[in-house]
This record gives sequence, structure tokens and C-alpha cells, in this order.
Amino acid sequence: MQLTVGSQLGPYEILAPLGAGGMGEVYRARDPKLRRDVALKILQDGDADRRRRFTAEAHALAALNHPNVVTIYSVEDEGEIPFLVMELVQGRPLTRLVRDGGLPIGELLTLALPIAEALVATHARGIVHRDLKPANVMLTDDGRVKVLDFGLAKAVALGDPGAIETAEATRFGTAVGTLVYMSPEQARGEPIDARTDLFSLGVVLYELATGRRPFDGPTVGVVYDGILNQPVPPIGGAYADLDRILARALAKRVETRYRSALELLADLKTVASRVTAGAGSAATPVSAAAPTEAGPSVAVLPFENMSADPEQAYFCDGIAEELISALSRVKGLSVAARTSTFQLKGQSLDVRQIAERLNVQTVLEGSVRKAGNRLRITAQLINARDGFQIWSDRYDRTMDDVFAIQDEIARAITTGLEVTLARSSSGAIVKRGTENLEAYNLYLQGRYLMNRLSANLYESMREAIACFDRAIALDPAFAPAHASLAEVWNSMGYFTFVPAAEASRASLPAAMRAVELNPALPEAYTALGWTKTLFAIDLRTAEQDFLRALDVAPNAPAHTYYAVLLTAHGRFDEALAHALEARRLDPLWMIVPFVICQVHQCARQFAAAERVMRDLLALDRNFVGAYWYLANALAAQGRYAEAIAELEPAVAMIRRAPLYLSVLGLYYAKAGRVDDTRAIIAEVRQSSLCPDYVLALLLGAVGEMDAAFDHLTAAVNGHSDQVFLMGVDPRFDHLRSDPRFIVLLRQMGLAHTVVP
Repeated sequence: MQLTVGSQLGPYEILAPLGAGGMGEVYRARDPKLRRDVALKILQDGDADRRRRFTAEAHALAALNHPNVVTIYSVEDEGEIPFLVMELVQGRPLTRLVRDGGLPIGELLTLALPIAEALVATHARGIVHRDLKPANVMLTDDGRVKVLDFGLAKAVALGDPGAIETAEATRFGTAVGTLVYMSPEQARGEPIDARTDLFSLGVVLYELATGRRPFDGPTVGVVYDGILNQPVPPIGGAYADLDRILARALAKRVETRYRSALELLADLKTVASRVTAGAGSAATPVSAAAPTEAGPSVAVLPFENMSADPEQAYFCDGIAEELISALSRVKGLSVAARTSTFQLKGQSLDVRQIAERLNVQTVLEGSVRKAGNRLRITAQLINARDGFQIWSDRYDRTMDDVFAIQDEIARAITTGLEVTLARSSSGAIVKRGTENLEAYNLYLQGRYLMNRLSANLYESMREAIACFDRAIALDPAFAPAHASLAEVWNSMGYFTFVPAAEASRASLPAAMRAVELNPALPEAYTALGWTKTLFAIDLRTAEQDFLRALDVAPNAPAHTYYAVLLTAHGRFDEALAHALEARRLDPLWMIVPFVICQVHQCARQFAAAERVMRDLLALDRNFVGAYWYLANALAAQGRYAEAIAELEPAVAMIRRAPLYLSVLGLYYAKAGRVDDTRAIIAEVRQSSLCPDYVLALLLGAVGEMDAAFDHLTAAVNGHSDQVFLMGVDPRFDHLRSDPRFIVLLRQMGLAHTVVP
């Protein structure tokens, strides 16, 4: 329907046409009652499907109240003509800001941050825009950024009663949106979620930075091929930090993209702070015609076992893991973490797909043939962009040369990637941890067992401990074996396979001995810091251990466990920054999302914590741990019935483990089901592995405060896991007002913890 200037639509006088949105015509009009100009958006035709989508837009916008999102005033109907009355946004669309050579990085970030903030707000309400592009973003006359045109918006269920499911508006196999800004899954007409908007934002930012779209061409087919198959070349120069963000935002596979707008926003803020501090140029744009490469990066894949004995797989994995550890200590070289690269083992992926998922430029692959004391190791370094070899070689040696071979491979990589080694690295890159080859073999077997995701994780860890103990018996000065022994004992305590006191008594001396033997071993400092943190042994000095590990070689475990320590101290912004850096370094390590959720939960950002877990469960409903964290986030919002509904089946899946039963019993009590809580108390008391803090939580929930604090005191004195978080963890809120709680906090060095 087209309206003429001067005509009326209900009480509104049409002043001028403004254009066409995704669903209808838009006009400037005068509201006579409030004496202000508004924007009217009128549905173009009245078929049932379009009316549903138009109504969905109205509800989507009405659910929002954010300075960077257009405001809806009312939804009206005149003569069966539905229309929206919206805020009139005056200014320039971002299409007018796109120019040859792109925007200076500082100017670009002033636009990028509010757009990302708008997506954080819309996604929090379960709303996916689905047509984010420069024409739908306005820079107002007073300098504000506004995201417009939710005509294609889709509301997805996030446990929010205000979210409206309109999935029928985009049926499978139908692409909706503007092609050049579409995500791959959207272009294929597949089901989408909020991450499609993150891809579209990446396209918008790339266009603003360079003056050209990353996926464009003379035909629709060329554009589709670019979106689905072609990598985005880095911009480089002043945009090097932005390149890393764009690589994640524009990942072809949705599971390797940013998990949420909040994560993307955090990275943008980090870049903005560096630019503000003078770390980047905010004045001079880099010509898109002559991009400069970002820093070199490599993923070391598990080496293929070419031996006749399949049991030699541990040795092949060990060779790759040793190379990853050594290369991660080379300054200026970014190395994909082991937990991410090893998840790709056995998958039929080409080099480009692997590089995209791990956010690297090059891939090292190789094979090992071991027969007695003889070795044949082959390795090749591949440029992921074009698939060509940068370097390859074959080594026919004996086992006595295994460390020399690894060092030669590492040096060939640094040479091939033109990484300049510091003077301190002029010696061997791969450090010989032991002269005893039998001890080395046992160490590799232990690492293999410890990292194997077997059906019986407890038995694998027990076997790993035996391997490390035997390796240390053969060479008591073998520092990596001591560090790994501490690591596996920490896992035994974390998973409650053994009492915390037993685990901490074994892990602490092993970690301390590793540091003593090799003060330059980052894994030793990480193990020591995590032991002190997990078991609340020394929360004062654990920070220095993590900082030392990060100084020697930035790695995902150190960032992750340091984030947990910072959370315990109430330093939530720092904690989130380290957790997000761990996600960048190790995008497929599944511990990191749980830590990010824990940070949000303890910072009282419950909706954000819920979103992280729902994102994880959307990828795989079998992530049992996600139900525990999700239930905590729901209960913290007072949604006890929902928390219980999520937990009850999870408790059955995990064989009624005390950790899960404790939160179920806690939320039974919060929901008024005290008898059910008492039944769980009786049940967990039968378990020899039930931590004291679990009984403290449950007994406090039913009002038995003296008994609760007896157990909480025993938990602190016995170095139980989880208690180090009690200063900020909402599960402990019902115990917080008791003076004994403050005494226990001070005992752990958490006297200054502040609960938001």
C-alpha cells in the first residue's frame, strides 16, 4: 500500500516516504496527540504469513528498551491495515560511511561497539535480527548508533516468556535476508540462531574497514561460493587485532564462531582499549589493496600412527603434544591448543576447514612409524589458504634421537613462518625433559591416558597416575612428569573420584617439585596455581603462579584457571577477559564455556550465564554438566521449577552423583519441598565421596545452621573443592549472613571478597 503526502492513516498525517523495509513501506508521519514526528511502518500486503511476521516484529521490538535499538511506540490497525508506530531516527545509514580504503580503526570501533551492544540486548530477549547490514544501521544526527528494521526478526525460545517462536516464518530451505550479508547457514536456508547475526556483523565491519564487501561478485553464484567456501583475507596493519575478531565472527562453521554477542563485544572492547591507549593507530586507515598479514599461527595435528602396533598411538600423540608445548613458548607464534587440535582426530576435514575451525594460517601434519628402536617420522607444514606445502621432511633415526627430531621440526616451522627467535631461544626449542627413554615413554603413555575421553575416566586416570609414578621413579628429576602427576590428581579431585584431601595431598608436592626442577616450565606453574586454587590451599600466592605461567607461554589452561581464581576474588571483569582469551586460544576446549558461565553466575549476571549454557546445549543436548550450571542460573533468577525440571533428568544420567543431588536438594528447599530435600540429605550421607560443603548447603537450606557450619568448617579445613568460590557463589547465599561465614572466608584469604 502506498500513501500520498498529506493523507491520513488513523490519526497520523503522512509527511514523506522514507523507504521500504524488509516487510513494508516506511513513512514519516505526524502524531497529533503528542505533537511529534514518528515513523510508520505499514505491511505491504495482508497474507497470513506476512501478518505473522509483521506481528513478530512488533513483539520483538516491544520487548526491547535499548539506546542502540529503534523504539516502538505502538502497534495499530486501520481498516485492516496493520502498522507500527516507531521512533523517527534521523541521520545517515552506514552505507553512506563506506568509502574506498575504509574507515580509520578508531572511527570504526565507535560504530562497532554500539552495534554489538544492540545485538547483546536483542539476543538476550531471544531475538535474531537476520538482516543486519549497513542500510539497517543509522548514525543519528547527534552521533548515536541505532539498529533498525526488525522485519525479518526471529524470536527463539530462551526461557523468556516475552520471546515469541516464529520459526515458521523461515522454513527450512528458504533463505531470508540480504545475500551478501548472510551467514552460510542462512544462505543454505538452514535453521539459524543468534550466531547468524554475528556473521552478518563481521561482514559489516569488514566492509567498513576496507571499503569493500568480503563476499561479492558479478553473479549470485559467485557470491554464494564466497559465503560458503572462500576464506576472508586478513586486513593487517592497524587492523591486525580486528582480523582475529573477524576470523571468528566470519567462521563458516557456526560451532567455531563466537558463541554469543557478549563474547564478541568483549573482544571489541579489548581492541578499543588498546587503540585508546595508543597501541594501535586510530588515524591512518590501511589500504585494502595492500593488506599486511597478521602474526603467524600454526595448528599441530595428532601424528598418524603408521606402525604395525596400534598401541603406539600414545607415542604419535605424544610427539604432536610435545611440539605444541615447545612451539607455544616461541614468542610471536600463535599455536592452537592441544585440546582443540586433538578433537579433530579422525575427522575427514581438509586443511582449510581445519584452519578455519582453529583460527590458524598453517597446519602441521605428520606420521610416525616405530619398529623397535627405529623411528621414521614425516612432517609437512601446509599453507591453509592455498593448500601448498611450505616445508616437508622425513627423519629416519633411532629412539635416542627423538628429542633432536622434534627440535628440528620445530625449527623448520619457525623458519618456514619467518618467526625470529629471541636470543634466549637460540638453543633447543624442544627441551629434553629426561635422558631416560623408558621414563619418557611412560610419560607419553600417562599423557595419552589422562587425556583420553574413555567410558571409564576414573580407570584411565588411575592408569595415568601409575605411569607418571613409574616415570618419576626412573628419573626423579623429570619435571614434566611431576607437573602431569599434579594435573591428573587435580582432575581426580575436581571430578570427586577421590576425596579432596587425598587429591590435594598428592597434587601439591608434585606441582611444587615440578617448579623446583624446572622454573621455566609453564605447565608446572599452571598446575601449582590450580592446585592452590581448587583446594583453597593458598589463594594469596596462586595468582603469582598463574602470572608466571602466562609470562613464560600464554596458554588456555593458565588463562582458564586464573579466571576461576579471579572470580573467587570478585574480580569479574578480569576473569571474563582471561576466560575469553582462553576461548580464543583453545576454541574447542569444552571446559571454557563452563568457566565463562561461572564468571557470569558469580557476578550475578544470571541471564548471561543462562545464555552460555543454552548455547552449549543447542550444540549437544548430552552435555550433562551444562544442566548443572543451567539449573544454578535459573534458580538464581527465582525460577526454581525450571531449575528442578532441568536437573532431575540430569541427576538420573549422572547416576545421582552428590554434586548434582546437592543443587537439586537445595532448589527443592527453595521451592518449598523440604521433605524432598531431607530425603536427598539422607541419600548423600551414604556416599563416602560426598564433599562436606554439599552437606553444608543442604543442611543450611533446611534451617540446620549449626550442623551446616560444622560441615562447612570441615570443608575449608579439609581443602574441599568449590569452597574457594563461596565468597561469590549464589549457592551459598543462604549461609552468608552468619558471622561464621566471614570467619571462614578470612581463613581462606578472601576477607575482601565483595558480593554484588
